[in-house]
Amino acid sequence: MTTSEQPQNLLKLKTPETVLSILGVSGRVKYSSVDISEHYLVLGATTGSVYFFNKSSLSFIKLLSSTDTSIAEPIISVRLSPQENHLAVASRAGLYLYEVVIGSKEKLLVKVTDHKEGEITQIQ
Repeated sequence: MTTSEQPQNLLKLKTPETVLSILGVSGRVKYSSVDISEHYLVLGATTGSVYFFNKSSLSFIKLLSSTDTSIAEPIISVRLSPQENHLAVASRAGLYLYEVVIGSKEKLLVKVTDHKEGEITQIQ
């Protein structure tokens, strides 16, 4: 697969395993969720961290570590808003909404513990 084919193929893939097969990522971090936006590939991990990659080049951009997110459980679901400025994260502990600006520190906007282990289907 050529580099120019990768972003188109990423749009068709929504499971961590298939995305990782294209990225060629391996190691001790286990990815548990994925979202793909216009410019970014976002992967949630079992460590409670969230990883951002450039969709075109597949290069690493940003890490929201479990210390940054205050999430100590595995990430169940991640969704980036269409404007790519808000990130919704679901874990066993609840739902979190962050304001995300690449190159800046993220800001927790909302934490909801009433909807534990929820799947995020959409964010506006």
